Amino acid sequence: MTLDEVYYGELTDSTLQELKNVGRWFNTLYGSFPMVIGGRAVWLYNPLGYGSRDIDLLFPERRMKERLANQYLAANGYVLKRRSPFEEQFVKEPSSVEVMVSRNRA
Repeated sequence: MTLDEVYYGELTDSTLQELKNVGRWFNTLYGSFPMVIGGRAVWLYNPLGYGSRDIDLLFPERRMKERLANQYLAANGYVLKRRSPFEEQFVKEPSSVEVMVSRNRA
């Protein structure tokens, strides 16, 4: 599988749009935004790259992350699905690209 197949435009465009939605939501309600890390952060400095398949956010503390992420997900059409006794996954449907946010509960 090539990088173009892994980072296809429909998927990376979808995650970029979701990041914009996350930013708008956090800035409107809380006046700030959690730190963007990972592939999307690198892409912000090099927009000629592939983009990212996911969005990695860093919060100041775990309780804040759980509370705010849950509020955002509930307010934006995500449904919680349990993948295993230790992992839950939020899925947004319908979508031509499945958008997932995982939480490890172990």
